[in-house]
Amino acid sequence: MGAHVDLSKLNQNQKIAGGAGALLIVNLFLPWYSASFGGFGFSINAFGAQFWAWGGSFLAIAGAVLIVLKALDIQDISAGETSADALGMYLGIAGFALVLLRLLTQTSGASIGLFLGILASGAVAYGAYANAKDAGIKLPGVGGDSE
Repeated sequence: MGAHVDLSKLNQNQKIAGGAGALLIVNLFLPWYSASFGGFGFSINAFGAQFWAWGGSFLAIAGAVLIVLKALDIQDISAGETSADALGMYLGIAGFALVLLRLLTQTSGASIGLFLGILASGAVAYGAYANAKDAGIKLPGVGGDSE
């Protein structure tokens, strides 16, 4: 009586994006930055690490969700002429860029959450890009035919 989800419908790239998106959800709550002073320590998760951390994570998660929902024939979301595969790719790449900017703008005290965030958002971006490439979608200005 519960809905059955057939994960065998997902190709390798969709599994990469979806799995990394799921990891990002958990990673939001892990320590992204930590410090200790005189025996007292504290840490902050993605929500305390400013917009670059949580915003980038949410963008990448949204990209992964769009790709997986379409692949499982649950929901095909588009924005005008932009397909779910293209939207997933754009969101995944933008999410990775924001998380990477978080690392580049604040390196001291970096903790496991930041590094997992880079890896997971990068995996979403890769999976989303490879999925879009398989669907015949190209990044504007990348790998195009110049005539």
